Amino acid sequence: MRIQTFIFTLITTLVLIFLNPIVANSTPVADCKIAAAPFQTVSLGFPMASERLKGNPKPKIMVLPFRLSDRPTFTFGNEVKNDYLESAKQIERLSFGKTKPEFIFHDVIDIPETVVDMVILRQNQQQQWQRDESKSTWGFIRKIIAEHDAKIDFTGVNAVIFHGSSTSNDSWIAEAMMFSKNPRDPWFRPMETAEGPILNASLLDKRQPIATITHEIMHLYGLTDLYGSPTGPGNLSLMSNNQDVLLSYEKWVLDWIPDTQVQCIIEATEINPSNLSTRITIPNNVADFVTVIKTEKPGTAYIIETLIYGGVFKYLVFYSLDNEARPPITLHTPVLGATNSGLLISNLSGVGTQLVSSKYNLLVSDMTSSQITLDLIPKTQLSNASSLILAAQSNRDRIQAEINATNKPDQVDKPVKRKTVVCVQGTSIRKVTAVKPKCPVGFKRR
Repeated sequence: MRIQTFIFTLITTLVLIFLNPIVANSTPVADCKIAAAPFQTVSLGFPMASERLKGNPKPKIMVLPFRLSDRPTFTFGNEVKNDYLESAKQIERLSFGKTKPEFIFHDVIDIPETVVDMVILRQNQQQQWQRDESKSTWGFIRKIIAEHDAKIDFTGVNAVIFHGSSTSNDSWIAEAMMFSKNPRDPWFRPMETAEGPILNASLLDKRQPIATITHEIMHLYGLTDLYGSPTGPGNLSLMSNNQDVLLSYEKWVLDWIPDTQVQCIIEATEINPSNLSTRITIPNNVADFVTVIKTEKPGTAYIIETLIYGGVFKYLVFYSLDNEARPPITLHTPVLGATNSGLLISNLSGVGTQLVSSKYNLLVSDMTSSQITLDLIPKTQLSNASSLILAAQSNRDRIQAEINATNKPDQVDKPVKRKTVVCVQGTSIRKVTAVKPKCPVGFKRR
């Protein structure tokens, strides 16, 4: 009888384990730092290349405007300079004040190339990449440095932006160029000057929007492009769609948010596909928070994060990271949600919604002003997760009812009707007004 009782208890315990969410453990954040891509000058891994501007609170960036031979009236005025100053402010804001570029505006230099040459250079931008340097954009800026080095003082300069004067729509060039001190490929060798090597540069063939300037400078800080696929982060990152926002993970890689705003989960040891779900809780009272679920393949992870968009709207974002891929991010959008979008969770919205990847569904199970409760459900467990999904929907209804009650205008009581009676005592007369008027002692109601 005792053996039967023990077996029944054991089976019941196992059923409860596999049919209830398992709370994720907290693993040291260092264990979830994805290694930098070894053959890339920029990536979303640790540590970022020392040649990049990351970690420099005031990098000095020279803006070197060049005048094409058939653009003799070109000038580099205050209006264009202001674009760069606004870009510096944008970077300062995105970094929470941790860095702000200092621009050195050099005088305009004259070069023999023409607008047509810039159009040809644009055509060669991809065709001659790592092939014929003399016909490439990289060779173009090296040539400018070689011909004008004697007249330019590069002392203390951390990066150079070559600002062109092209007027052709066919020569649209906005390209960042990151060099290495010890390159595996001589293509990435530093640009040598009398004052020392230049390790970061960008070529803009003409005046560009402020967002484009910032995008190119962020490459010089170490970030990689996130556009180029239909499953990228879209408007959620400057590196994807030139919006005034970065993914929280990007900020973490740049050391703009601390490890205390990051949670680490190791998929192989902390997520059991036999369990109904892995429960993950994240704070809702900080703007940027990152949960890294490190997977077995090197350089890969699932990322769950919160971020603020437009200074007001808070989003929950779920995506896969493959640091060797280009682009490296695949966004997992909400059920019935638009592509390239996260889940809006401002004002406690979004509970009951699922964000879907090929391996997991991420269910937003509950939310308070201080905490978000998530359930990471393996695809193999979705058929068993109906009670979990219904509970999340019930929480959504509860939250909405609480919001409605809070927003309901205070009920105004109807004024109570008062009556007036006349009371007499001999020749004395008194009027009494009340809800239920009574005459004073000795007085009678007339």
